[in-house]
Amino acid sequence: MNKLTRILKENLTWNSKYIQVYVDNLHHPFFETPKEYLLPSVSIHGLEEYTAEKYLQEIKTFLPKEVENFSVISLGFFKRETSKLILALDLNFDENKFIYLIKFECKHLGGVKNNNVVYSGTQEYGISCYTNKIYYTQAILPAKSIQKEKNQIVSFEILPFTKSIFENNLDSPKKKFISELFDEIDYSHLIEEINEKIEFKKYWELGKIFLPLKMEHLSLATQFLSFDITKNIEWFEKFQPLIISIMKFETPLQRHKLAFYEWLKSHHLERILTQSKNLAWKIQC
Repeated sequence: MNKLTRILKENLTWNSKYIQVYVDNLHHPFFETPKEYLLPSVSIHGLEEYTAEKYLQEIKTFLPKEVENFSVISLGFFKRETSKLILALDLNFDENKFIYLIKFECKHLGGVKNNNVVYSGTQEYGISCYTNKIYYTQAILPAKSIQKEKNQIVSFEILPFTKSIFENNLDSPKKKFISELFDEIDYSHLIEEINEKIEFKKYWELGKIFLPLKMEHLSLATQFLSFDITKNIEWFEKFQPLIISIMKFETPLQRHKLAFYEWLKSHHLERILTQSKNLAWKIQC
């Protein structure tokens, strides 16, 4: 067991209250903590273990008890997400393997009062400040393999879409969208093609504020906002065959589509203004 996982599991005071979640005007999910905590300064080169330990010690009492079943993944596991602390849980339904990932953003994303700044940062390190927001993403992805030691996840490989779906789409000049800034490919057209097949968007109240399906790590991620992890897994178990059918370019069964639609319809939003007068959405799910 690595040190970060041990710190997580040594927590004796979990948050047993309902966690109200929000999406900000930049479409980042977050929740608010009952008291402010110290967000550490993060290196531009990535999250260092000492910084990750400090961050985890600060936030762990705000998390639900279910996260004690997760493992903290090695820092830098995903090369493009070096400022995130990532928790992983393996799931098995029938013959299908999945990995449940919770990613906490450790670096400062902007918007802080001057008197909350502890360290103003340098060219190498970001600012450190007191905040009451925890930014995160949650997703379940199909897994090709998962390696465990002493019942803790040490590595995994995500099951990708077949190469042909990317090659065929990238061959078309109309569907080739390269971001020069991030050197990434925009796969939003694939989500549109999936929507054309299963028409999920007509059941999704949140629109483009936050999408339930996303291309991530060359695979299809089902994204969750709620921090009721047990309920998320129960929902996913009902419609996970639909995800596998999409991955295999097969037609999903109607009962799996209906289960997916029911989950989609459980989400509702309310437009609000934050204390800093920025637009945000309060999510019920």
